[in-house]
Amino acid sequence: MVQGPRRGVGIALGQPSVSAAEALRVGIAADRAGATMIGVGDGFTDAVATLGALSTVTEQATLMATVATWTRTPIATAVAVSALQGLSGGRVAVAFGAMPKAWSEDWHGVDHTRPVARMRDFIGAVRQAYEAPDGVPRDHDGPFYRFAGYRRLAPPTGHPLRVWIAATGAKMTELGGEAADGLLMNVMCSPEWVRETSLPAIARGAASARRASPVGRAAMVYTAIGDDEQEAIDRARPGIAFYFRTPYFHDVLRWHGFERELAAGLDAMARGDEDALVASVSDEMVTTFSLAGSRRSVLDRLRVHAAIYDWIELAPPVGLDEPTTVGLLEQIVAAIPDMNDVFLH
Repeated sequence: MVQGPRRGVGIALGQPSVSAAEALRVGIAADRAGATMIGVGDGFTDAVATLGALSTVTEQATLMATVATWTRTPIATAVAVSALQGLSGGRVAVAFGAMPKAWSEDWHGVDHTRPVARMRDFIGAVRQAYEAPDGVPRDHDGPFYRFAGYRRLAPPTGHPLRVWIAATGAKMTELGGEAADGLLMNVMCSPEWVRETSLPAIARGAASARRASPVGRAAMVYTAIGDDEQEAIDRARPGIAFYFRTPYFHDVLRWHGFERELAAGLDAMARGDEDALVASVSDEMVTTFSLAGSRRSVLDRLRVHAAIYDWIELAPPVGLDEPTTVGLLEQIVAAIPDMNDVFLH
């Protein structure tokens, strides 16, 4: 049995253009609609604070950090997850992600030269701290993280630590197959990419660890539902353009054959032309990486995802104003029951 959200669809909150009050309102509605999970990531907001608020107003959805980064120490991370478990009644899971090199090194002072090795050590250290018995000291002496004599200052929650890894590249994906409960794929991981590169990497990681338990598979997917197909596609464009700024996604775009779009996007970035950057994202790119279109067309295309993943996290594209983003969130919430049916049948 996969240790994570049940099969179905969830929703991503924490968009930079949406107020905290609106995010909570949407979270309550998604929970009532049957969302399998509600995700919030570090970056645009603070995942722990927002999930703490959501834990007090939701009842059934798994609350998941998607993603949490290594900017907190392992002990601080373990304590935060323990607090969230207590607030939510054990409904919390966490997907750890490495974040871009510039964010890690320039913003937080965390070396990024060996991200897979650091992630392996980070997860091990968090587990050591989280699973420490009451009153019994724990040590961790890894290549990146160390602590000695750590004692819990509060009783254990009685809830397991459910760890996923957010990944794009093969090596981090292999680590997920080896050491995590599951893999959460980035919005720029198309179903084709996942079939050809991610699933074999998960299998290699699981084989290296000789694990018998299944490895969960999930993805975050940009989702723009609307009555006008072209308008929905246009709304997804800025979110995909955001990833031109991250060098390791350039290989993903080349793998899909989007060299022309990548060249146009990089040229627009060099000129500081934001409109041209968004315009460089073709309709084919949008339909490759996202679920954008009418409700019926989105439901039809969702079947491809349901054949690969245990669950998916639906996210409105970034780069849109608050009314548009909230409208897309509400469209997702309204479609949750029908989307869950696709996963369950």
